[in-house]
Amino acid sequence: MATSKNCLYKGFEIDVAQALHIRKAGRGPVFLCLECKSPVKVHKAGGRTVGHFEHLQRNDSCRLSHSKAYKYAPEKRTSQHRQRPISEAGAEEGLREERQHFLKKRNAPLARECKRFNDYTCQACGFKCKSGNRYIIDCHHLKPLEFGVRETRFTDLVCLCPNCHRIAHSEDPPIALRQLKVIAGVCSCKLLRNKY
Repeated sequence: MATSKNCLYKGFEIDVAQALHIRKAGRGPVFLCLECKSPVKVHKAGGRTVGHFEHLQRNDSCRLSHSKAYKYAPEKRTSQHRQRPISEAGAEEGLREERQHFLKKRNAPLARECKRFNDYTCQACGFKCKSGNRYIIDCHHLKPLEFGVRETRFTDLVCLCPNCHRIAHSEDPPIALRQLKVIAGVCSCKLLRNKY
């Protein structure tokens, strides 16, 4: 299987280690094949493979592209398939696809302490629920993490039930706690609180 240990990035030839560093920094990298200039993705070393670049789609004219024996992720369905009515036939689901995500690191002990302090209760609607040995509660950052690395204080966190947490993040920036309390007072979150 032909693969490359170098690629092009912004017109410069770089190796796998440099590409992994760029990808980790979250700079929205676009890596290109040295030979055909098609988009490639970087793979770090692991198991029996060495670090390498791989074409996003097979390119038969490029010697660095995978052979026909290699199975790429299924191609996207055409709009013709998406237009058929659901009542006529079911929708296809369950296909596996590869995704790449960058996650922001959180401090789990700080979140656990916040949940204990708030008695595992939503501070917007008052909902409290335990399933087995686990409480159903989220820890919400009043100052969003999207603003970058910072010191998070205990006062920057508040407990919200999954419904209120989702409502809070339905806008950008997230809805303030005071406004969430008003919304929770008129929605079904309040009804759930009395049920459990």
